Amino acid sequence: MIKDTWLDNVEIDPRFARLTSAATTKDEEEIQELSSKDVRIMKRRIANVLEPEETVLQ
Repeated sequence: MIKDTWLDNVEIDPRFARLTSAATTKDEEEIQELSSKDVRIMKRRIANVLEPEETVLQ
C-alpha cells in the first residue's frame, strides 16, 4: 500500500463519492474495443505527424 501524505486528512462526502463511482462505471461500459483497422488508421495518423528521424519515444 502506498502512503500519500497529501491525502491523509482528506474527508470525502459520501454523496459525491457515489456520484463519482457511478460515472466511472458508466464510462467503463461505453468503452469499445478497437478493430485492427481502427488501430492501423490511428498508427498512420501518428506516423504522418512525425518529423523525419523522429520517433514516438522522442
